[in-house]
Amino acid sequence: MPPEAVPAFDLTVMVCTRHRLESLRETIRCVLACDRAGWSMEIVIADNGHPGEAKIVAEETAATVPCRYVHEAKSGKGNTMNRVLAAGGLGKIVAGLDDDMSPHPDWIRQVKAACERRPDADVFGGYVYVIWPGASTPRWAAECRQNIRVWAYSAYGEKEVKPADWPVRNDRWPCGNHFWFRSKCIRPGQQFSNLWVPEPGLFFDFAENGSKTVICTEAKAAHRVQPELVERKRQLDRAVMMARTFADIALRPYRPGFKVPESFHRHPVAARGYAVAQLLWHGAAALFTAAFGDRGMWFERRLYAVHRRAFYLHLLRLAATEKKYGVWSRS
Repeated sequence: MPPEAVPAFDLTVMVCTRHRLESLRETIRCVLACDRAGWSMEIVIADNGHPGEAKIVAEETAATVPCRYVHEAKSGKGNTMNRVLAAGGLGKIVAGLDDDMSPHPDWIRQVKAACERRPDADVFGGYVYVIWPGASTPRWAAECRQNIRVWAYSAYGEKEVKPADWPVRNDRWPCGNHFWFRSKCIRPGQQFSNLWVPEPGLFFDFAENGSKTVICTEAKAAHRVQPELVERKRQLDRAVMMARTFADIALRPYRPGFKVPESFHRHPVAARGYAVAQLLWHGAAALFTAAFGDRGMWFERRLYAVHRRAFYLHLLRLAATEKKYGVWSRS
């Protein structure tokens, strides 16, 4: 955002959507029900579906609060959010919600409080919990560990609720379905990535410019999980896709001072040795747990092993192709 630009709104709520009109309406309904705490607000509906598909929801919303509609033809959430950045006119704070999120009635108040309480931070994440699609939710999904829940359902477990604010490392990021940041941080050329998880591309750029990220658990939103996300085949495919994406995020591009790329750059042999050991361990675990089929919590253990195996395998592939991580080159 140019330094001379004065935001017209305190808050821009960006809602990305694709072929889910009724779910989008529910998310917008929840946003409109929030106590705005004296903040001026606009909503931007960013549509990655058929041209004009979600425009009717934007028109409905505009009867209550300022609402813009933007459409992105190129598939991908990153492209869609970049369309919003390119359109400009963003508020002082830009919040991102997916079209299956239900923010609490005090959500905007808590977003405002976090921004005022932490002037040292520029990127924020809120607490995300799950609303399951029905009583038939399998046990492996409902009781899965946090290091599965965070990528399988973009949510935190109840045991992971921490104090109101906690800082995160420069190579970590908030859940992509519930975040906000100060628009003043955006510099020319900075964008979300085109990976399956696009948010770190922009937030890591912010971190390299000195921005801090804080998770604020008092700003709560629920993820209304779609029924297909409790299907075993869908989650096995998702485990591999997310693992490969996380490896891409970790090593591409090379970012000095970030833990994983620094390990492969400075200690290429040791980093590869550790990755190979993890690959063998989780590969064996994936085979062992698969032998038990889908009984009880064995599928949850299998899901974790498949995810970690795919992560370390792709990490090694990337390290073999990127010059910065070469065994003989330290430049």
